[in-house]
Amino acid sequence: VELYPWKLHCRTVDRAQSTVITISRSAKCQALKTMVCEKLNLQQHMVRLWSFHTPRGAAVAMPVMLESDDLPLAKLGLKSNQEIIIQQTKGNRWEGVPELAARARSAREALQPTVSNSTNNKNQSAGQGYTPRVVTPRTTSERGTPRTSGGGTPTARGTPRRRGSSGDSRKKVNSKVFAAGSTGLYNLGNTCFLNSALQCLSATTPLTRYFLANLHLRELNTTNPLGTEGKLALQYAVLMHQVRKLPPGSNSQTQPATPGRSREPIAPIRVRSVMAKKYEQFASYQQQDAQEFLSLLMDGLHEDLNRVIDKPYTQVTDSNGREDSIVASEHIHAFLLRNRSVIIDLFCGVIKSTLKW
Repeated sequence: VELYPWKLHCRTVDRAQSTVITISRSAKCQALKTMVCEKLNLQQHMVRLWSFHTPRGAAVAMPVMLESDDLPLAKLGLKSNQEIIIQQTKGNRWEGVPELAARARSAREALQPTVSNSTNNKNQSAGQGYTPRVVTPRTTSERGTPRTSGGGTPTARGTPRRRGSSGDSRKKVNSKVFAAGSTGLYNLGNTCFLNSALQCLSATTPLTRYFLANLHLRELNTTNPLGTEGKLALQYAVLMHQVRKLPPGSNSQTQPATPGRSREPIAPIRVRSVMAKKYEQFASYQQQDAQEFLSLLMDGLHEDLNRVIDKPYTQVTDSNGREDSIVASEHIHAFLLRNRSVIIDLFCGVIKSTLKW
């Protein structure tokens, strides 16, 4: 018998219904959902639960979706007498949660002074019919053109530059964003492949800014059968905040590193757990291919953040001798009808391979 069970205050988004659930801290999330639905006479498949709390090591309070998580409530960082938000479906879409929208809005406003106008426009339009542009590669003459950075003298691509010189613009631009990001990851067995892939993706500046600013909260796609119900994107965002070890409530884009701050490694248990449930080859703790893991991780993030809710059927005709530019345009259009996410915006492009003999 548990002497001091938890009391969780559960309410719907519109505050029309509410109840107090008395439950053990060791109970699973599914048990909490069952009790909420029974008390409020709701159907479980039309309900999901949200908790807002600050996980250990995270910079800011992060939303945690509780509907299908099989971990005990205590391990999710929940506390007695906290509030649980009940989100319901309206037709074939989930109703909006004001707390999610407010958090994403405040994060975007805090992000704007630190990035260029073009980046701001992309962040502001995310999830609002934003059409990704197709980036064309630079020509040989462009690649060979000397560049000037930081007000220094022009330097050709590939020319060695002294560390810390005025030409080292990349480090200067990202110094605030990644000042607190030099934190290692624990190996969970023979999982160096997992850690290397996570560190590579973490070092991708635009994507990390996206998650640190909590912009992913506006674009979670929890109904996509190809995704993980949004869990992978949520856990990856938590990991990004943990790696930076910023003070609670600070803005992760402008907060500088605190001298002497702890750099204890982080164990990416939750990200690995979600990946293992989705892809069986990662369920063990044996060595795997890092490139394969990175590819599937990016694919999972894309499906969790895909802005296309109902994917239309598309069919692309054969080239039949037509120009490559016309055929490529048709393929790009058909692809974007089904795939639109921050992963597509940053990492996808079109290449042409030619075979000569």
